[in-house]
Amino acid sequence: MATKNGANYLNEQLESLNSQKEGFDLYINDDSSSDDTIKIIKEFQFKSSVNLFLGEIKHNSYPQNFFKTLINIKERYDYYFFCDQDDIWHNDKISKYIEILKKTPDKPTLVCSRTTIIDSDGFEIDKSPNFKNCSSFAHSLVQNIAGGNTMGFNYESVLICKKVKDFDQIVSHDWTLYQLVQSFNGYTHYLETPYTKYRRHEGNIIGPNNGFFAKLKRLFMLFDGEFKKWTDMNLDLLKSISDIPENRKQDIINFEKIRNLGILERTYLFIKQNFKRHSLISNLTLLVAVIIKKI
Repeated sequence: MATKNGANYLNEQLESLNSQKEGFDLYINDDSSSDDTIKIIKEFQFKSSVNLFLGEIKHNSYPQNFFKTLINIKERYDYYFFCDQDDIWHNDKISKYIEILKKTPDKPTLVCSRTTIIDSDGFEIDKSPNFKNCSSFAHSLVQNIAGGNTMGFNYESVLICKKVKDFDQIVSHDWTLYQLVQSFNGYTHYLETPYTKYRRHEGNIIGPNNGFFAKLKRLFMLFDGEFKKWTDMNLDLLKSISDIPENRKQDIINFEKIRNLGILERTYLFIKQNFKRHSLISNLTLLVAVIIKKI
């Protein structure tokens, strides 16, 4: 768990973790909180049976906080989960994910899901988009499949994460994890049933991609060059890993070709290589971005 000024909702999240059917160790790194976050964590540590390890390393970046905390865990575990400070977990989340993860212990495996979106008072208001049947390496280059707060993964996935050396190339810890698992021909399982209640409030850094204004915001990011900047960073990170499988190296080469060809050729190759997102409208928007060189 990465925390920063999470006092408003942290207690509810910690209690939902405490109610899990499976035992676990909890690693929290707090990034310079100025509210009661540390106090709440220490009180929970005292009254709970959860083995809790608290660090206070300053990163000034939530992706780096998550990613560096993960790879610096010295103990080896079979299963790992990213956890946001302001959500609520279903009490069978860990056990359900483990059922899936244990089937492929020797391959990088990621499990993620939809979320139930709740407001600041905990009332359900929506569900996140359904990304069923999306996962592939081609998809991972143009879209993340789910929020990090829904992600559980195995030790083989963590070994891949340890190959990352330049943490400034990480756009988002969850998108990077998804790309790494796919790039090493691992498995990604997307569950339509939500096991996490995502809390929407004014302090959210990144929210779910649903609702008119959320889609409009992402549309502006696509066309103002922000998405292209993210793509550059993701590609640089993947290319920096020397032992990435040859088939994925070729996929990356093909993707970069699209960006340098003439308009007809890049449009044709983009469609042929099956680089696609999860919905028709999203794909049409992406195709326009390819045409005007914003990807």
